[in-house]
Amino acid sequence: AEVERLVAAGHVEVVLCGIHIGHWGLDIGSSFSALLRRLAEVDARGPDGEPVDWRLRVSSIEATEVDDDMVALMADRPDRVAPHLHMPMQSGADPVLRAMNRWYTVAEYLAACDRIRARLDRPAFTADILVGFPGETDGDFAETLRTAERAGFTKVHVFPFSARPGTAAWELGDRVPPEASRERRAALSEAAGRWEEAYRRSLHGADDRIVLEGFVGLSGRYQRVAVDPDDVDGVPPAAIDVTIEATTEIGADGAERTRLRGRPRAQTPARAGGGPR
Repeated sequence: AEVERLVAAGHVEVVLCGIHIGHWGLDIGSSFSALLRRLAEVDARGPDGEPVDWRLRVSSIEATEVDDDMVALMADRPDRVAPHLHMPMQSGADPVLRAMNRWYTVAEYLAACDRIRARLDRPAFTADILVGFPGETDGDFAETLRTAERAGFTKVHVFPFSARPGTAAWELGDRVPPEASRERRAALSEAAGRWEEAYRRSLHGADDRIVLEGFVGLSGRYQRVAVDPDDVDGVPPAAIDVTIEATTEIGADGAERTRLRGRPRAQTPARAGGGPR
């Protein structure tokens, strides 16, 4: 009912969010993938009562909680479920994961990424990674860099460990010096920038839907994509189906920057009236 209301109000993307969203339904004999499948079947209508092409996006879910049914739905309905998953990793080194009380190993996380990628067309994986956790060695950080590259992240939120009174980590010794945490954060951020550039280049020729704000918008794969005003007849629609063109330029600083442009496909743009996006 909430999805129907939101789409009727003019929204063409609905984001599902929560804490441990992958655990939804366990207390009632259901599952998050069952909920996602049910929502994907909603016959939502816009303000004018006409059908609307809209999509769902899962904001954050643990990699080990993305089951085969959810992956199958994403593969079967890329028009309805965005091919983007934010899967917090926190660390790419097993000793640090154990110290954090995380319930998975590096191998299990990477296996989940491989399983998902095998079914989807160029999915976007984004993640949170914490550096400088107590006891993290230079070797652990190097392993995190290797793991993150192996996972194929398209964007990484990097943040340093910050001790908080009352938490289990507050009692841990072997603190990482602040300068080391800053260096690791900078190194990981720089590497993540390279991975994102490579991913953007790989999207050349991919089909996607862009939720527009003017002539620039967010793709299903969580990338900013521009649409040429000359390719749009009249007022920009709420969303439009495009084929991606990737153009890489070398900036004055010598860094590569890949720009994405969407060329409208033959399908009718999503209708959602003039309401919020």
